[in-house]
Amino acid sequence: MQNINLNTLFRTSVGFDRINSILEGASSHADLGLTYPPHNIIKDSENEYRIIFALAGFSIEELDVTLENNTLTIKSIKKKESDVNKFIYRGISRRGFKRSFQLADFMEVVRANMHNGLLEISLKREIPQALQPKTIKILQEHKITNKAA
Repeated sequence: MQNINLNTLFRTSVGFDRINSILEGASSHADLGLTYPPHNIIKDSENEYRIIFALAGFSIEELDVTLENNTLTIKSIKKKESDVNKFIYRGISRRGFKRSFQLADFMEVVRANMHNGLLEISLKREIPQALQPKTIKILQEHKITNKAA
């Protein structure tokens, strides 16, 4: 694995202290080959995203979507399968999974919908009004002279 030197980033930015731990966490999962369940990440606009999972065979009751400390986690909840069906061949996988995504600050989950075997999670970045850019007016200083002298 190639080492990344972040010194130039830290010289020109403030408040990105967590980026190192985020990068380390992402690189430690990179070798695990996390490909199940298949998913897409779509950017709809500057501040709107969607994550879509292909979850054929799963019901809403078997899924858990949580957001905690800027980490979005999607996992399956195992239910005991009945022995009603005797599979000759099982090509639709229903194995357990847990996928986590590190979200940027101010990202919120807008909704989660399940339709035709696709779980769609909509995300939106909403920066609070107090943190949005504002223009600072520069006042011209007038010199006060003492004419009494």
